Amino acid sequence: MTAPVAEAAPRLPLWRLLGGIAILGTLLTLLVIAGFAYMDNFRLDRYMRDLAAGSDSTALSDTALTNAILRKADELSLPVHASDIEVTRPGGRVHIRIAKYTLQTEVVKLDLRLPEAVSR
Repeated sequence: MTAPVAEAAPRLPLWRLLGGIAILGTLLTLLVIAGFAYMDNFRLDRYMRDLAAGSDSTALSDTALTNAILRKADELSLPVHASDIEVTRPGGRVHIRIAKYTLQTEVVKLDLRLPEAVSR
């Protein structure tokens, strides 16, 4: 009896291997950059929600709320401006809304937005 002959697996050309590694590296870099930006956006969202839900939020002026959010955005290096923040008080409850803003990184431009934060 003769043993079956195993065929050699075709080798991947070097240029395909290098191209695949380059593409995966690029995607990984974009994922990391976008991930950090979205995490900072999430941190600003949590801060804004905690600020609006705080028991003293109704006592703070619109300017004080706006300045607190601007300080946090500056701490997170997010390009939020005072004109992007809207504070309203329908029915005595504080509503904070931040307009869509754009974050320009070294590699990509991201459009970020936050949902409205409402006091309890």
